[in-house]
Amino acid sequence: MREVRDTSINLFNDIEIHIVEMPKVLKYNKTDKKLKKWIEFILNPESEEAKMSIQEDTTLKKVYTKLEKISDDPYLQRIEEIKKL
Repeated sequence: MREVRDTSINLFNDIEIHIVEMPKVLKYNKTDKKLKKWIEFILNPESEEAKMSIQEDTTLKKVYTKLEKISDDPYLQRIEEIKKL
């Protein structure tokens, strides 16, 4: 990656970018169970699978708690609505 205005400036020398097609990962049988739980949560945090995962995984539980907190904030909700326009 380089600076836009001055391309002689490198922002990063080494960078890895991983693109995950979440629906495809869920269909693949050899996918790590923990990764599947995270993908299910990201795709639909209100699903039954995600809710079960939240109960089992403390990290997911923390993330879900923060998501609920953000969801209760009218200001942040409005920002998300504006982004969709």
